[in-house]
Amino acid sequence: LSFSKLLWHISNNITLLVDPLEKRKSQAMAVKVPGNIPERTSVLEAMIKKMISTGSLPADIADRVDIIAASPGLPYPVSEDPTSVVEAEKRLMDSLGLQTAETDGFMARNFDRHISRFFSKRLVKTGLHPNWFTIMGMSIGLLGAWFISQPGYSQRLLGSLLFVFCIMVDGVDGEIARLTLKDSTFGHYFDIVTDNIVHAAIFVALPVSFYRETGNNIYLKSLWILLIGVAFAAFSAYYCIFRVEHRYNKKILTVFDKLASRDFAYLIALLALINKLQWFLWGATFGSYLFGIILWILYLRSSSLTRGYNKV
Repeated sequence: LSFSKLLWHISNNITLLVDPLEKRKSQAMAVKVPGNIPERTSVLEAMIKKMISTGSLPADIADRVDIIAASPGLPYPVSEDPTSVVEAEKRLMDSLGLQTAETDGFMARNFDRHISRFFSKRLVKTGLHPNWFTIMGMSIGLLGAWFISQPGYSQRLLGSLLFVFCIMVDGVDGEIARLTLKDSTFGHYFDIVTDNIVHAAIFVALPVSFYRETGNNIYLKSLWILLIGVAFAAFSAYYCIFRVEHRYNKKILTVFDKLASRDFAYLIALLALINKLQWFLWGATFGSYLFGIILWILYLRSSSLTRGYNKV
């Protein structure tokens, strides 16, 4: 495929089907034109930029040149054949999981996303705004926290299972937002805030439950120690990671995202099943401080390296 032929298709408003190369790990794409001859978009992009910079690309064509980011299997042409619609829907749903695969925890990637996509595929047809599903997920999580706060094995087990279900459907709001092109900055932060409201409720519910059951004041004291630890970990995450993400390589950020995932819900459910939720309470109480300290160590090391580079 010659570059001039590609430009001819663009200038004559000929539709180009963009389809990623199969079995790839990079973001390279193949551009297909009549004749089914692929060219890597990265090469075309470089040639287009070069021609624009040298002024040899006509302005009316340059305005119509765009580089399209794609997911594996997309875009997919839909024909009058009904099977193409089914295939397009399948590829679209599969692409949702790939968008979060790098940052999802193990359970989220291998289990939760399959559940959430099952619901998303059906709930997207209701026409409800994604924020309503965020509120529904938060409501399920808060109901779970209320059950956990009650004394007794069965109440805590039911609450932990509701919390797990809340985690399973947590991705529905974001998936529907992307499917309906309604994703927004407000929706993103609204999801984060509601997630953390549920987390705080769960952390408060645990010591309250054991205090109600035993009357031991140590659980009330552990509540304050835990809340301070969670606040310390949250502040450390903001100050040491999110504020200066550019200092860290992608692997470190990916590990942090996985550690900050909501997979701990399954641990809560498992410990509730064997009636050992106290283990999670004490682990979270002191683990939050350890997590924050590790973040500060990473931050101070990165700061010293940055100062060293600046001196050089």
